[in-house]
Amino acid sequence: MYPRDGSIPESDPGTAPKAASRIEVFHHTIGGGSVKHIRTIAHPLIKTPNDIFAVSPSELYVTNDHYYYDGYMRHIEDAWPGAKWSNVIWASVSEDGKVAASVALDKLYNPNGVGHGRSADEILVTSAVGGYMHVGKVGSSDAKTIDVTEIIDLYTTTDNPSYYSDPFASTGEDASGFVLPGLTRALDLSRIGHFPQGKEGSMAWLATPSKNVTGDWDKRLLWEDDGSIVRNAATTLLVPIDPKKEDGKKKAWLYVTGFSSENMAAVKVDLS
Repeated sequence: MYPRDGSIPESDPGTAPKAASRIEVFHHTIGGGSVKHIRTIAHPLIKTPNDIFAVSPSELYVTNDHYYYDGYMRHIEDAWPGAKWSNVIWASVSEDGKVAASVALDKLYNPNGVGHGRSADEILVTSAVGGYMHVGKVGSSDAKTIDVTEIIDLYTTTDNPSYYSDPFASTGEDASGFVLPGLTRALDLSRIGHFPQGKEGSMAWLATPSKNVTGDWDKRLLWEDDGSIVRNAATTLLVPIDPKKEDGKKKAWLYVTGFSSENMAAVKVDLS
C-alpha cells in the first residue's frame, strides 16, 4: 500500500528502466520546410517529461507528470490527490554537451502543462488531475528554483496553460487572464480515452482577477463541447480581434485542441 504521509513508496531497484526519457532540440525557421536537430537532453532527473518552459536554446524547465512509469502505483498517482511525488526539473546544456539538472519545484501532484505567464520570469504549472495551477517565479536564485506565489483552483481537470494579454484593455474592461483547457468528465479519459472513436467532453476557461475579492480569481467558461468537435482538450489559446471590426464589442478567436483529437476548434468568443 502507499504511505499515508505522502512520501514516495520505494520502487523495485531490480526492475529495468521503463523509458529512455529525453528531450530533442531542433532549430526551425518560421516559413521554412525543414528543421535541424541541435542536441539531445537526457538526465536521470528527467523521468516522465510532459511539457517544457524554454528559457533559452540551452536552458529549460520540464515537468515530470508522474513518478511511476506503470503498474498499480501509476494508477494511484492518477486517482489520489496525496500522491505529490512529481516535480519540475531545471536543466541546462553546456557548449560541450554536458547536462546539468536540479529539482526546481518538488512534491507536486500530476504536474502536466507548463506555460509562460504575465512576465518573462513568471511560470505556470498545472496539476492536471488536481484541477489547479501554480503561479511562480523562475530564476530567483542560483539553484534555479521556482517560487510559487499563488495557486488558482479551477472547477475541472486542466492541462497546458497560456496567458492572454488584452491589447485593447483601454477600450473597455481589461479581459487579460489565464486561458486553460478542461475535461467535462475526467473519468471518461481513463474509460474511453484509448478508443479511436472516443468522445471526451472539452471545455475552455478564462481566469481573470476578481472584481469583488482582492487576490481572488473569477473563472469563466468560454466554450464547451461534448467531444464531437474536440476531444480531450489539452491546449487553449486566445487571439484578439480589433473591436472596430466587431461594432465595438470585445471579442477574440479561441483555439482548442486535444492530444488525441482529430480536430482543432476555432470559436469566436465574447470577452465583454
